[in-house]
Amino acid sequence: IQTHWLPTNSYLDTMISLNFYPDSELLALGLKQLVDSLSWESFLILYQNRGGLVRLKQIIRHKNVMIERIQDDLPITLKTAINYKITNIIIDGDVEILVEVFKKAAELDMVSADYNYFLTNFDSHTLKLPDYECNITTVSIFDPYEQTFRDLVKFWERNERRNRLTIDPMLIKTETVLMHDAMSLLIESVNSLKENVLFNRLTCDDNRFETGPDIVANMKDNFMNFPITGQSEFDPLGKRTNFTLFLFNNRNKMIASWNSKDTQNGVILKSDTEELMRNLQRSTLIVVTSLQRPYVMLKPNHEDLIGNQRFEGYCVDLIKKVAKIANFTYQIHLVGINRQIIDTVSAKHADLGIGDLTVTPEREEMVDFSLPFMRLGITVIYRKLDVEDSTWKFLDPITKDVWMYMGTLTIVLAIVLYFVSRMAPGDWENPHPCDQSPRVLKNIWNIKNCLWLTSGSIMNQGCDILPKGISSRLVTSMWWFFALIVTQSYIASLAAFLTNKKSLVIKEVEDLGRQNKIVYGTVENSATYNFFQSSNNTIYQKMFESMTTTVGVLQQDVRTGFQDVLDTVDGSYAFLTESTTIEYEVERNCKFRMVKNPILRRTFGIAMPRNYPYRSLINDAILHLEEDGELMKMKDYWWKQRKENRPCTEQEPGPELTIEQLRGVFLILACGCIGALILGFLEFLYSVYNVSVENHISYLEALKIEGLFALKIWVSQKRNKQLNNKNSGSKTSIINNKSTNSLDSNNKWG
Repeated sequence: IQTHWLPTNSYLDTMISLNFYPDSELLALGLKQLVDSLSWESFLILYQNRGGLVRLKQIIRHKNVMIERIQDDLPITLKTAINYKITNIIIDGDVEILVEVFKKAAELDMVSADYNYFLTNFDSHTLKLPDYECNITTVSIFDPYEQTFRDLVKFWERNERRNRLTIDPMLIKTETVLMHDAMSLLIESVNSLKENVLFNRLTCDDNRFETGPDIVANMKDNFMNFPITGQSEFDPLGKRTNFTLFLFNNRNKMIASWNSKDTQNGVILKSDTEELMRNLQRSTLIVVTSLQRPYVMLKPNHEDLIGNQRFEGYCVDLIKKVAKIANFTYQIHLVGINRQIIDTVSAKHADLGIGDLTVTPEREEMVDFSLPFMRLGITVIYRKLDVEDSTWKFLDPITKDVWMYMGTLTIVLAIVLYFVSRMAPGDWENPHPCDQSPRVLKNIWNIKNCLWLTSGSIMNQGCDILPKGISSRLVTSMWWFFALIVTQSYIASLAAFLTNKKSLVIKEVEDLGRQNKIVYGTVENSATYNFFQSSNNTIYQKMFESMTTTVGVLQQDVRTGFQDVLDTVDGSYAFLTESTTIEYEVERNCKFRMVKNPILRRTFGIAMPRNYPYRSLINDAILHLEEDGELMKMKDYWWKQRKENRPCTEQEPGPELTIEQLRGVFLILACGCIGALILGFLEFLYSVYNVSVENHISYLEALKIEGLFALKIWVSQKRNKQLNNKNSGSKTSIINNKSTNSLDSNNKWG
């Protein structure tokens, strides 16, 4: 987040940032038009650094202008104005420089009523200058005398009550106000994202915040409640493109304003605005619209009502609030479709046109539009397929290859456990615990028990017998870890798959152009239709060709398009239109689904004839509603609160668990099994060493005897070597023991 001036060439495509300070190009244009409104024939420009020349580059093109840099020889620079009899001076510099300039100007008697100064620094209102007779005009990006700003200052004072802090509103710098707006927008954006975005834990060593781009994108689309510098709009590079410049005289009175979104009308003088308002109060404006939910609708009892009372909807409330602020009366008249609204307003048969009117270059050639009252994009609506009962639907959350691997692993792990437990000394147990010196040891881990353990674990049921050897416990614990991850992932996805059937995945609008199973269309000759028609994007061109060559996909109105989507039970038809209109339908019909990432960011505006005299008043009213949060409240009311049905609680089915997603779990299991086999083999070799020492035979001979015995997988008992050691101590007895062990291995012990 940035809050200071930057030249245009400082912005990079790779930057993920937003600068709340006005864009330098638009700021230069605004300063130029403000200076033009003063009707100065000639003037002197004093600038502090090269940045000042960039800010004043539009003004410098004036034919009667002198330019001087503010340096140490300030009195000599000011005498230039005296020598050339220039009384209009523009100063671009820091507040400290401004104080020094006026101090030297007073010494040269350049603060009389004959002189006019124009200060470009946004913090000029913080200057505490003597009561000079000269005219000092200052520029600001906010109105320090506006009630919202004064209320904010009181709020800050209440928070600092313990410190008994008193804040002078006229000393608050612009960067502080911009940072307040930036933090307010950031908080609102994060709060709106936290339900849909997972915020991972960060460390001080992280170079990149993964959720950063999502937050920045949401900040661009979000509205602030009660912003001090107005609602912020940004271009793709993060430059602020929506702001208002206020012009004040040295009597703290606002004399003019300029808005970056209304550069055609230029500077709006306060006196002109007051005259327009008096004329507007005596007028009754004709407002044309068309029926489209939820923008304009007829009330259920409209036949019993007359005039404007027959209508309700978002745009009806909007024009009502605009009329209240601008203080005019109006009459609503219905026409056919949006195209007819534009034609009627363009022909000056109506004053205003309201509805879901997208601002497009084609329409702007016919009519003027107000500032946007809603931001939107183009997206897709399609039908959720009806649920079909299936005997094997419980298998859907996991792909077939994963099921196959899991079944194979259950058997393989049972075999691995069987061999590991035979090698592990800890799994050869005393079958009679009361006998402290048993003749034989028994191993309970046959293939049946090993399969019982592995299959019970994967189904979260456990087993009534457990291994005791270190290596066998290792392989079992790895299997338990594998079973925990797989079963919990399966359970998390099962509920969605039991109530939903997956259709073709449409995650983006472009996905429609990459498939041929779903046909799609839009309203013919609409703004959406014109976008695809004029697009240079290959996929969009392909989509337009498909829509124009496929019979029956282009509609006459939005209502018909939604009905066609609903009628195609198999989900084979999708409809493209404005995202806000689709959001309204999705909120009310659980059979609808929409693509949540719209393309082509556009806006809705109020249409009016070209060069309409009351455009600035309409814009001021919309700005007022936007800054007070009324536009968002109205949208929330008509889209979410005015619902007859209960909200849809069904969730979209999650993606199938694939082998790629579970690759890590399989890898851990494999490493655990290999480790267990190695550990079991080492345990076996150590056990052989003990046998060779205790029975006084060579290690290789003991390894041969124990190895041959381990390979006899049908034997589950063996003699206790410790008991043998007690009963024999000679070479002969050892040989006899070997013979006995070999003989015992051929018997089945009960």
